[in-house]
Amino acid sequence: MNLDEAQQAFAAGKLREVVVEPADEGNGWMIMVRDSAGALLTVTDHSGIEKIYHTLDNATDAAKTIGFKMIRVEESF
Repeated sequence: MNLDEAQQAFAAGKLREVVVEPADEGNGWMIMVRDSAGALLTVTDHSGIEKIYHTLDNATDAAKTIGFKMIRVEESF
C-alpha cells in the first residue's frame, strides 16, 4: 500500500493504527498501518517496494500525512 492509497484508506475509515519501526534492511524507518480487519500492511513506494524513511521525523511526518494524529513508534533496545 503506497502513501496515497493509505491516505484514501484512512479517509474511508479503513485504517485504525499506524506504527513506525526500524527498517529490516538499511538504515532508516518504515511505516506499517493496521487495517480494520487487523492486518498489518507496510507502506511502500509507487513501485511496491517497502518505503524507507531516513529519519524518524520524516517517517512520523509521513504517518501524519496519512491522517493519523497518534503514531506508535516501536524500537528495540
